[in-house]
Amino acid sequence: MESQQDERKGVKSKGSDFNGVGKSGDTIFTWDFSSRALALLATVTAAASITDNSLWIAAVVAFGLSHYVLSFYYAAPQIKFLVTSPAHQLSGVTLLVAGSVLYLTKFPLAIFFALHHAFNEGYLRRSTAPSEGSVTESVGAARALLHGLGFMVVIRHEAALRNIPEMLLWLGFAMAAAFYWRAVSADKDVPHASVAGSSSPEVLLFLVVLLSLQMEISWLQVVFYHFALWAIHPIAGLSKKGSAAMTEYVALTIGSLIGFFGYDNH
Repeated sequence: MESQQDERKGVKSKGSDFNGVGKSGDTIFTWDFSSRALALLATVTAAASITDNSLWIAAVVAFGLSHYVLSFYYAAPQIKFLVTSPAHQLSGVTLLVAGSVLYLTKFPLAIFFALHHAFNEGYLRRSTAPSEGSVTESVGAARALLHGLGFMVVIRHEAALRNIPEMLLWLGFAMAAAFYWRAVSADKDVPHASVAGSSSPEVLLFLVVLLSLQMEISWLQVVFYHFALWAIHPIAGLSKKGSAAMTEYVALTIGSLIGFFGYDNH
């Protein structure tokens, strides 16, 4: 859903810097990295400012509702295409059934969101990659695996993960990191500087993993970060569409956040 939203807004996830210009690998401070750093800053600020647990949950829920409402609004043509396209209807029904089964069997929400977050991070930049060959596909899979296991390492203290040995999570994360590095290094024509630049979100992931060694991070804080990222990430593309598009997006984002937060606390 989010990758389709970005395609509509024209965000150059892999090949844009903070101002939406520049090529992938020119610098570690790409828009991918900068938007995540801003989302992380917003999450830390919110977690430090909102000490009441009920208000924190209300803030996360409001951000989530705003996130999905805007996703449906901006991706309406893509959704219509997927619903009416026979080629995609079977996969859509399969996903719906799988999601319903997970919900009815009370599958842990923390792990369910880890899967969503992993695929989102893994394939966010795929649509803007220069090719869709085997190298690009393997990088997407490796990135998804790395972010998924990284997510679970960060929230390893949550009840949903207490039955999984912590050493197993760390071992899986280390193996995913090795798999990712092998995947991004597969193209011998790409210099190491470019690899480092395109991997800036993964650098940030490692920093968060290190941070989790000093403080306990809850899965709701990661959820808040995810929603904050998707409120910030489209800005680079919208800035190229003019002030009207930017004003509309900012107004819808702020208005929906205030509206849903106010409703939750009514």
